[in-house]
Amino acid sequence: MLIPSVVFAQRKESVLFSELNNPELSIYTNPTLQNGRLDFSYSRLDLGYDYSLADKAEIAEKGRGESIGSFNAESYNILSNNDLVWGEAAYSNGLRYDIRWNESSDYDVVFPYFTADSLGGNLNRESYYFKGGYARKGEKLDFGAVMKYQSALEFRRVDPRPNNKSLDVDLTLGLNWHLFKNHSLGAYAYGRRYTQQQDLDFVYELGGVSVYHMMGLGSQYFRFKGDKYNSYYQGYTLGGGLSLNGNDPKEGLSALLGFNYTHIEKLLTDVRDITINDIFLMEPKMEINWRAKDHFLRFFAEYADRSGQERYYDNGSIYHQEIASALTYFHRYLITGINGAWATDFKGIGVELAPNLSFDTTTSEYTGYSNSMGASSVNAFLKCSGAGESGRSFLRAGLEGGYSKRMGAYLIYGAGNFSLYDSTMADNFEMLSSDKYSISAFADYSFSFGSTNAFISLAYTHFGYLAGYRGNAASLRIGVLL
Repeated sequence: MLIPSVVFAQRKESVLFSELNNPELSIYTNPTLQNGRLDFSYSRLDLGYDYSLADKAEIAEKGRGESIGSFNAESYNILSNNDLVWGEAAYSNGLRYDIRWNESSDYDVVFPYFTADSLGGNLNRESYYFKGGYARKGEKLDFGAVMKYQSALEFRRVDPRPNNKSLDVDLTLGLNWHLFKNHSLGAYAYGRRYTQQQDLDFVYELGGVSVYHMMGLGSQYFRFKGDKYNSYYQGYTLGGGLSLNGNDPKEGLSALLGFNYTHIEKLLTDVRDITINDIFLMEPKMEINWRAKDHFLRFFAEYADRSGQERYYDNGSIYHQEIASALTYFHRYLITGINGAWATDFKGIGVELAPNLSFDTTTSEYTGYSNSMGASSVNAFLKCSGAGESGRSFLRAGLEGGYSKRMGAYLIYGAGNFSLYDSTMADNFEMLSSDKYSISAFADYSFSFGSTNAFISLAYTHFGYLAGYRGNAASLRIGVLL
């Protein structure tokens, strides 16, 4: 049985654009396993544009969409039978639309402890990203390392005017022991450092608009509301994992068990850098994979347990003494599922199917006011594509559809400690509790000039919610593959 990478063996695109031959698997967290992931070296340069906009934000604090242009360069270079280097550099610049009740950057890192106001608006975003890795095979022991760096600037040119600078650096070290005939045992260690400097300014008098330091589910820190605009986030992540890997990384059984621990602090730079909040996050994950020449199957489970701590201070006007602290916010998220891909040759056309079925549940609780919110859903997606070539041209096109069915949702919101946020709370719950659907069309076309391939990739997605809201997303990539 032939699959696309065999049908079009001379074309690197048939592997890089394939769900089967280039899957996103958690086992590659261990950098030693990059060695052997592909059978060829390549370099890619591309310019891209991504756009999305919805009638209503799924989460108000994340916004309704974005318009982002980007440049990306990446390379995977096999130096010898034993040595591999790979890397990536990227730049992006654009706009995030209609962000409400959040003037902080990196929502998924710092929630629920945003700096916020009742105005919000669009945010300009500029970011730089670099990654570099090395892996070496040994007779009995392999080792590898990969380092990533990302810095970002977010700002607004009208009031309120945040100026957020974030820095995210991480390093992963990995080993792989050849202990068994057909399998090896891998281990990796992960470390990360994160900072965000947030400066918020008002140029024009706005009639007493206050700045709030949010605490989760409609609560805010009364002690420091008003004119305490500027803050600073800092923290770290430590983690690691074990993996069982086939000696041929593209066939057989593999598995991974990993765990990360994160601690993030929020400090008020306007109040002598006192820490007002802490985030404690524990993230275990597991994955089991089976890969063969014409299919792969993956079972996965990921869990995130986030706790938020408030620190309380005396009423000193200059110096503030911490007098107590308490864990008051709890957010838990679980997703588990199965996905895979299957491919075959049908009259010279490479046909590929990639299903994905998962279950997820999320809960949030703020104990200070006994407020809580949660939902569960079953999610089903199917991606279908066909690929073929004619002369120097290669074309891959397909469709993807998905549906998320809410199995249950609840909101207990007796009171927040200020009413301005109440309507936003209701909006977020309306979206959380609604079924969601999406349908996408995509195409990748390339034309070869000797060993160089020029390519263009297009994708369009329409999505909606049974609550009555709709949205659209599109992306474009133009580049060369060497």
